[in-house]
Amino acid sequence: MNQKEQVLGPLARALAVLRFVAANRRPATAAEIAAALKLPLPTAHRLIANLEALGYLSRPVGEKGIVPGPELVGLSADAFVFAFAGSGVNAVLRKACDAIGEQCEITVGRRGYMEYLATAKVDMAAGLQFDAGRRSPLHCTSSGKLYLSTLDDAALAKLVPTLPLERFTAHTVTEPEELIRQVHEARRNGFAKSNEEYVA
Repeated sequence: MNQKEQVLGPLARALAVLRFVAANRRPATAAEIAAALKLPLPTAHRLIANLEALGYLSRPVGEKGIVPGPELVGLSADAFVFAFAGSGVNAVLRKACDAIGEQCEITVGRRGYMEYLATAKVDMAAGLQFDAGRRSPLHCTSSGKLYLSTLDDAALAKLVPTLPLERFTAHTVTEPEELIRQVHEARRNGFAKSNEEYVA
């Protein structure tokens, strides 16, 4: 523990736990967290319990490990929106948008929706366009289907039945089996598409 962490005490330890869990890429046990951060196991358990109570950490059903919770995911997405607003990312999106004549965007899956972190719009819009900070459902947008295509089959089969699959237009996919079929197609093709499924 460095001098700054000693001064900040519990706050620094809590942030270290969040940083470790977020970077671990798989569920982490309390023992793993304690060992990696050189914390007494009771201290690790106390920090984890407090962060769980606040929604920054969670335990998936059937898993022993700890993963980022909805509040941490939300905080990360908000930070991305702020960071992208003034970064060179927009210049890259603008160049891609001008080259293909379509809106380009960076999105992240968040609580059953796709959140738009940065966007570049075409001048003469022929299709659906979103502003940064907006969100859209997973099941009826190309970015949502593309996100779903990155999940393995077990995670996909677990998530899709929990989605509301609300009908927005006559073309909206509302059957879980059809959505999974389209997601598999997107995974094979390397791209996803939607046809007036969210807005006619």
